Amino acid sequence: MNKKSFNRYLFSLTLPIVLQNLITTGLNLLDTFMIGLVGETELAAVGIANQFYFLFSLFIFGIAGGTGVLIAQLWGGQDKQSIKKVLGRSLITATLLTGVFILLGSSFTEQIIKLFNKDLDIVSNGVQYLNITLWGYFFTSVSFVLASALRSINNTKIPMYGSLFGLVINGALNYILIFGRLGFSPMFVQGAALATLIARILECLILVYFIYRFVPELALSFNDFTGMQKNMKKALKKVTYPVLFNEACWGIGMVTYVGLYARLGTQAAASMQICSTIMNLFMVVAFGLAYSALVVVGNEVGAGNLDRAMEVSRKIRTMAVKVSVFLSILLFVIAGPVAMIFNVSLTVKNMVISILKIYSLMLPLRMMNMIMIVGVHRGGGDALYSTVLQGSAMWVVGIPLTFLMGYVFKMPFPLVVGTVFVEEVVKGILIQKRYRSNKWMRVVFA
Repeated sequence: MNKKSFNRYLFSLTLPIVLQNLITTGLNLLDTFMIGLVGETELAAVGIANQFYFLFSLFIFGIAGGTGVLIAQLWGGQDKQSIKKVLGRSLITATLLTGVFILLGSSFTEQIIKLFNKDLDIVSNGVQYLNITLWGYFFTSVSFVLASALRSINNTKIPMYGSLFGLVINGALNYILIFGRLGFSPMFVQGAALATLIARILECLILVYFIYRFVPELALSFNDFTGMQKNMKKALKKVTYPVLFNEACWGIGMVTYVGLYARLGTQAAASMQICSTIMNLFMVVAFGLAYSALVVVGNEVGAGNLDRAMEVSRKIRTMAVKVSVFLSILLFVIAGPVAMIFNVSLTVKNMVISILKIYSLMLPLRMMNMIMIVGVHRGGGDALYSTVLQGSAMWVVGIPLTFLMGYVFKMPFPLVVGTVFVEEVVKGILIQKRYRSNKWMRVVFA
């Protein structure tokens, strides 16, 4: 495959993933906007209730991510029967874990909300929202695992269609149920929860329908949920456990960063809320390239084409550099205009501009690290090293430095945020050293 053909192939994989994540981000923004029209109390309640969902999604994403690595390699090795066994076992694991979260959420609903806020109105609304949305967790876990499996066999369009369908349904039902349209009485928070539940159910059913209609490689029968070979069980654990731990470690770390920033003042918290939202939109591209890299590299390693895996990884790195530099320049240019959009104080606007410009300088390195760690190395079967590296850099370097800069040396807030760059530098140096050693390429099911 020549350079032009490879770039076209990589683009065809990446674009649907990017669009799907933009749709998901849009869905979250739509929820926030619509419930925000009801009131601040309701908005706070929904945000708090969704913290439990965030924790749940990290664990399920870990299972789905590990599944994706193994299926990508099995697809490259043309072992289609084992793919079904792996998918069946992963769905069972995800379902059991979801059951634990539903049991905890339904048994300790009020206590979960009170962990974050004890205001009676917020607790009441949060309990209503969580009690309804909990029952959608099962469908979400199935959707996560199926979407990961689809991407790993080079089918990135069906997950995108499912997310788009979910966005449309959720938006329409939000409008009808929250505000009371088409003969319905206004249901406010309960309406938002019911809309989310229905959208997640229908999105899951759409994925299942498309798989059984168009993707026989993933259409499971009862036998695919039983009789998994011992070596496959071992391989699945080998990739899933590190990814699961990585997602949990990363999620707790991100919450810690948010807590450190928030305690530096209201203006700091407000500026970070804006900057994080903007940065997440840019990192959607990095995630798309990372998952495409996981699929392409995983397919080649699974087929035993290690030289080819190295070749395609180099091409992906080259493309990543070009894309990240372009996005870096774009973020730097729009920093000022973006800050002016928000109805915040001049101090916060200036903070936002400074932070976004700092982010623009570190964007190429941050994107490259994500693509190499989450994409190339994880796809190559090197999940454990990636997990240790990412966790160590965050907890040994990034978080302690942020604490020192903000609370001991009391540096200006944009410089406190900029210390994350040191974490990225450490990750970048070590992951490139690992890449050059070729130790990251290993067939996990051998």
